[in-house]
Amino acid sequence: MTPQQLYDQIHSATPKEVSTEHSMQIGSRTYTANGVKEIACTDKHGNAVTLTNSPSIEMKIKDKKNHRHIFYFDTINLQDSTFTGLNSRILGTRKSISYADIKTVEVQNGHKAYHYVDK
Repeated sequence: MTPQQLYDQIHSATPKEVSTEHSMQIGSRTYTANGVKEIACTDKHGNAVTLTNSPSIEMKIKDKKNHRHIFYFDTINLQDSTFTGLNSRILGTRKSISYADIKTVEVQNGHKAYHYVDK
């Protein structure tokens, strides 16, 4: 996905509160998700692909200094051209990166055992 595609999808989404749980019952977390239901991206061959957003979707952003930043996609929110999101669900740590600093964006299903739960 291009940085512009990421910006457009997050910018046009309506955030909503969600709760997630891990299959090993390590507790639930409630947070404001970005509200993206389906993620439009391309595979490594350039073919259009749509991923269903879930708590296990991970995003790797490479900045212009070639440093990698890892986030959970559903936690990414946009404010004043800065993306902020969780990079650890267990620790609850957040990271931020400016849109202007993004070089590449990779999205993948990390197959983590997290799932949404009804509140």
